[in-house]
Amino acid sequence: MADMVVRVPFQPGVLDRAAQDWLNASAAPRLSVAGRLGSPDQVDEEDLHSAETALGMFRQLDHTHGAGRVHAQVQRYVEGELNRLLANTPTSEAVGRHLYALAAGFFELCGYQAVDTGAHGLAQRRYLRALRLTEAADNRLYGSYLLAVNIGHLALHCGHPEPARRMVLTAMKGSETQTTPAVAAALHAVVARTDARLGREGECLTHLDIAEKQLARSKPEGEPAWIRYFDVAYLADEIAHCFHDLGRPQHTQRHLGDALTALSPTHVRRLAIDTALLASSLAAAGRIDEACATAREAVDHAARTTSHRCLQRIVEVQADLEPYRCEPEVREFGEYVRHRLPLAAV
Repeated sequence: MADMVVRVPFQPGVLDRAAQDWLNASAAPRLSVAGRLGSPDQVDEEDLHSAETALGMFRQLDHTHGAGRVHAQVQRYVEGELNRLLANTPTSEAVGRHLYALAAGFFELCGYQAVDTGAHGLAQRRYLRALRLTEAADNRLYGSYLLAVNIGHLALHCGHPEPARRMVLTAMKGSETQTTPAVAAALHAVVARTDARLGREGECLTHLDIAEKQLARSKPEGEPAWIRYFDVAYLADEIAHCFHDLGRPQHTQRHLGDALTALSPTHVRRLAIDTALLASSLAAAGRIDEACATAREAVDHAARTTSHRCLQRIVEVQADLEPYRCEPEVREFGEYVRHRLPLAAV
């Protein structure tokens, strides 16, 4: 049954309906709460604290190793402990809302891990489940983030920039009275990514400018915990991807330098992806020796993960170097990939 779900392809046609359902959703109903405290089948703050600790641990493992080594553990936790919590009665309405928001966080992670294993249809289902859970949590802002950043990025990753753009614009419309500077910056960055993919350089630069100005206004204490990762370095990563899609390798390299300098060494997957993108931009600029040396670093990072996205980026670097296949450095790099990371060899 799980294999059948994994093989379901990404379906952009269902996104607009899901986005409109979220946009038009009425206020979340009141939750039923436990009438008698101390019952074993109720959920309290201590349960939520334990679940939050587990979610934080799983996220860190995912950043470091990629989904391949972690997703089965996350799935077991969701099917066991999280489902048990969702089946029980919260001690208060606030605890109930918190529980649903936390469950949305788990399904967001499940979706992200599905992307990282190449199961895009499964990722779509997990993200849409998380979006529905934010409605039960009465958390409009988190819902807008999931719709724009997770679902929008997934659509973009699967080659559908127009639906991705519609997701972000709907998210902006649905959260305009509740947004914070960092969330607004993240949403404008995704719009910019869609513009870059569509070749709309002027519109892309406009949204990047807005994102930078919004992020400059952000204060950590005024932001939800789930957006605090979105800092200047993360925005630099988004800007670099925009310039790469626009065919501006020098700009790509400058912003990737900012992103990589500030990146934690424990975020190995991001190191692999961004270093590979840097290698591609160097190849586009004709700097083949540097491109191959940088690509080797990317392979070394990728070899420490079990990430399909990392493998995909190494394959793309090899394609970018293909016009220079007669150069000895490029041939040597191909041999290095076959030895160090055979799953990415072409």
